[in-house]
Amino acid sequence: MKEKELQFLKDELLKMKKEYETALSDNEKTKEDAADTEELSNTGNHPGDQGTELFERQKNLTLDQHASAKLDEVKEALEAIEEGNYGTCDECGREIPFERLEIMPETKYCVDHAEDKNRTQDRPAEEDVTSPLNDKNTSDKEEMRQEAWETARDHGTSNTPADYEDPEDY
Repeated sequence: MKEKELQFLKDELLKMKKEYETALSDNEKTKEDAADTEELSNTGNHPGDQGTELFERQKNLTLDQHASAKLDEVKEALEAIEEGNYGTCDECGREIPFERLEIMPETKYCVDHAEDKNRTQDRPAEEDVTSPLNDKNTSDKEEMRQEAWETARDHGTSNTPADYEDPEDY
């Protein structure tokens, strides 16, 4: 890669870094402002308003996650420039064409390997806070279900006396 091309890409990466840092900073200010105006109780709020607030929080979470991930990619690309290994595919080691780097200067993969890497990372932000179903979660849920049944059973069931007697006795 030519020195002029490398300098152009470095300048682009520095612009991107500043944009993502500004976006994350602005989102932090927005969160602080929202916390100041947030109501103490949801009583009396219309469910549609609550849904809108939830949507906005999820949207902001996703935008923050995206900006943070992109900022990390940009920082890694800038480090690669400093180390002298920028512009080579992390998977196969071939040089990434300048045309691709011009469009996506933060990329670490050639076109052949980029799709495989993107597919595994494109998951909703909400999945970061949910735990996968495993044996421990299943047994915990079963225990809670059993405890709930025992508590409810102490207060009686909806069964009628006919449910306990043999139908042949009628």
